[in-house]
Amino acid sequence: MPIKLKKLNGGDKSLAIPFGEGETLNVVYSRADYTPKLEAEMEEVRRSRPGHSLALMLGKVLRSWDVVDDDGSPVPLSAQTLDELLSIEAQAKIVEALAEDQRPNATASDGSDDTF
Repeated sequence: MPIKLKKLNGGDKSLAIPFGEGETLNVVYSRADYTPKLEAEMEEVRRSRPGHSLALMLGKVLRSWDVVDDDGSPVPLSAQTLDELLSIEAQAKIVEALAEDQRPNATASDGSDDTF
């Protein structure tokens, strides 16, 4: 029986990203939308630092987050919000966490675990 592409790629995944002193950003992202092509584009953008493009790419894969404003109200997640409210440094940290989470674990020939 054939397997659907969505099943092959996996569904959405939760990820906790450490920020600052004891702060954690919890996100849900789409593993199906986080492709090698998108990762390469994100890495290129991260190096050249145009924040607008980085926000657009993150907007493609992030499904939810637990960010609140100073009054405790949830901050809506969108490429526009990322572009307008999140520093390039914060966006880059999210990109790095997503990239690290997507790297497959391999078992080395000596039996120890290595991460690509």
